[in-house]
Amino acid sequence: MKIAFVLIDTMPAKERDICKKLKEMKETVWVYMVLGEYDIIAKIEDENFEKIGNIVKDTIREIEGVTDTKTLMVLRLDEGGEKNGITNNNTPNVDLWG
Repeated sequence: MKIAFVLIDTMPAKERDICKKLKEMKETVWVYMVLGEYDIIAKIEDENFEKIGNIVKDTIREIEGVTDTKTLMVLRLDEGGEKNGITNNNTPNVDLWG
């Protein structure tokens, strides 16, 4: 299973409606409204990165009120990292090189 985090910028006052639509998608693991440059972050899982790309392009970007997205593909999580995404010393379990 491949994982991606999708950062979503929205039109004002559309965050809740967009979150509801994202939660209805079977590929969505979780959705949070956040403060900062983006309004929503969603964790998406599917078989491969191509399918995730299509979900972002064909589904998420087409939701009314979505103005921009940035997709962060997870390359690798160390064993046990899938449970909580961090190690005992609170550093991400990501190996970019192999």
